[in-house]
Parts: sequence; structure tokens; C-alpha cells
Amino acid sequence: MGSVVVIVNPKYWLFAVPLVLVPSARAQEDGASPVPSVPSISTAPAKDREVSVEELVAQAIGNSPQLPIARENLEAARQRAGAARVLLNPTLQAVPRLFGSRQAADTEIVVSQPLDVFGKRRVQAGVFTAQVRGAQAAQTLAERTLIVQVKNAAAGLFAAQEAENLGVT
Repeated sequence: MGSVVVIVNPKYWLFAVPLVLVPSARAQEDGASPVPSVPSISTAPAKDREVSVEELVAQAIGNSPQLPIARENLEAARQRAGAARVLLNPTLQAVPRLFGSRQAADTEIVVSQPLDVFGKRRVQAGVFTAQVRGAQAAQTLAERTLIVQVKNAAAGLFAAQEAENLGVT
């Protein structure tokens, strides 16, 4: 049988022992060989490369689902604002009028264009422009909030690592 080598930080060895023993306990329940293989546990610290705060922030920005949502909301607000600036389409109507007989018919053609007499479209355009500014602010807030959260978490991690290196608990 092969053996499994697990490298565990000395601080967390109590958490790793039950995980290592669970497969051997299940093997005994299944009626397998009575002598399970026990993996060797090394308490040597793992050699992890140093990660900078900038790398953590870049990874968080790349993996965050909030930022694409904020970008899509901003794009939707821009599309609504652009649609509010467009004039309404003119309408063309053909209305037939019959006068007693089939030979005497009159057709009326009406072309109409809605006008913004009372400023309704202008107000709607202002509302949509305000929504664009709000979506831009929401996107900026989401990005800055994420950056602050990552930097705070990194500061906590670095402080814990430094305390561990100094032997402070």
C-alpha cells in the first residue's frame, strides 16, 4: 500500500489528525485489512511564495462577481439615457370615409409628430442622466469597497503571520 504525505503547519496539526484518520476508520468499517496505512505527517512549514497586496487586489478584482454586475448596470443606464434622447417616431394614418355608395369614397392621410411642448422628454433625459451618474457611483463604490476589504484582510493576514513568526499568540 502507498503512503500519503501531508504537510501541516504545526499550529494546525490538531485539525489535521482527524482528517488523516477518517479514511482508516472507514476502511475498518468496510471490513478491509485490520492494519490501515497511516500517512506520515510532516510539520515542516510549506514553502509558499510571497504575495503582494497589489496581486491580491488584482485577483479580487478579476474574480469578484460584483464588479461585472456594476458594469452591466452602468451600461444599461447609459442605454436608457441614449434612448431618452431620441425623438419619438412620427405616425402615419390612412382613414377611409365612405359616402353612401362604393364609388364615392374619400381617404384621409394623417401624419403626426409628437412634440415635447411641456418638457416631459427633457425631464426624462435628466432622470436618465442622473441614473447614469448613480450607476457610475455604484460601480466606483463597489470597486473601492472590494479594494478596502482585500487590503484589510491582507493586513490582518500579514499581522497574523508576523505574530506567528515572533511567537506571539
